[in-house]
Amino acid sequence: MKKKSRFFYYYLVFLLLYFIFVDETSTTSLVKLSSSVLSSQSTEQIKSELWIIFPLFGLQIIFSVLQAGFSDYYFRRKSLLFATIAILMSLIMLKISTFYGIWFLLTGVVIKGIAGNVTPIARAGLADTTHYKNFRFTLALSICAIALGSWVPVYVAPSLPSSVYYIFVLLLVCIAVFLLLTHSFADEEDIPPKNATSDKVVVQKGSSFFKAIKHIPHLIKDESHVIFFKYLNNKEFVLGLFSYLFPEIAFYQIFFRLEVFQDYSYFKNLPVELGLGYFVGTAILNFLKYKNKTNIIIGVSISFFSISILTSASYLDLYSKLMQSFLFGCFSIGFAIFIPSLFSGISQKKPVHEQGKIYGLVDSTDTLASILSFTLVITLKKLSKSLILLTSTIFLICGAISLTALFKFKGIEDENNN
Repeated sequence: MKKKSRFFYYYLVFLLLYFIFVDETSTTSLVKLSSSVLSSQSTEQIKSELWIIFPLFGLQIIFSVLQAGFSDYYFRRKSLLFATIAILMSLIMLKISTFYGIWFLLTGVVIKGIAGNVTPIARAGLADTTHYKNFRFTLALSICAIALGSWVPVYVAPSLPSSVYYIFVLLLVCIAVFLLLTHSFADEEDIPPKNATSDKVVVQKGSSFFKAIKHIPHLIKDESHVIFFKYLNNKEFVLGLFSYLFPEIAFYQIFFRLEVFQDYSYFKNLPVELGLGYFVGTAILNFLKYKNKTNIIIGVSISFFSISILTSASYLDLYSKLMQSFLFGCFSIGFAIFIPSLFSGISQKKPVHEQGKIYGLVDSTDTLASILSFTLVITLKKLSKSLILLTSTIFLICGAISLTALFKFKGIEDENNN
């Protein structure tokens, strides 16, 4: 590959982060904006999440890993373009559904869930682009992009009429499509080596993405075989996914309570507290020169002690709003150090043409954590603040146990890649 300028490198990373931001913004906006369509279909007020989260997230769990895996063979840029156009189509279906009913909305959900999985493809592109130089920090930035994308519907949408906000989201997606159509970055920077192979699939420069459609049945079979036998049948890799799943549930089961039950006033500023903490943690991570394993231990310890202190304070009636803001911020700082280091540890030294599958599985694990957390919230309904925090502490302990097993099997590539 040709050596590119530092400006081009930063420009490419910025573009990939923008695509992740757009994906998260469109996903959360699809859920938020669908509420008007769903409420018009029922005589009672039904929160849109109860209808949309399960089919949307369920499809993403299955198809994000397959779609990201296809990008290992048919170029990241073309795969990103296809996925971004799918997002655009899902938003158009959402608008049509306001006039013609719920079936168009469900069509949009299916399109987004099956074909609009931009984030894992973009993360695989980040792995290709950075060649693991400062990779942990870049992965942390990708989660910051997700956090910013989730803030848009929470803080921008209420201040705008729904039609104006819809146009705003549509414009963000159209900009992403334009950037991809105008060859803003070349495939040479984010595709596997010319003759890279995985089982029966051979990557050749110039392969047509759209011609690949006729090979989809074969590709699905091949992808499923590689994903299951090489990764899901690998105890070290599966332990890595569980080490990510449990802490994510610890986070989401708090976050979703604010979404479902609006009267949790003490969690009202939770998105800001966690988001700012993550941004601070990302800045700290950039200066940590420790190995992945050391960073994971540091990050998990910070998060565990933060949530444990909050839990103890809630039972001892020592809880205060200032304490919550500070310790939730520390909790998120720990996540910012731990999660990118874990990602780096389980993907480092893996073949370039398998990064899509790896980050597809990571994305599916995150989505599974979301849907399990949402199910937990609507099943247990309203809990006391103490029980909510205790539940998160228990899930974090489960994650620590998985990490201990992962370290025992030496499932973390322990190079300092910063």
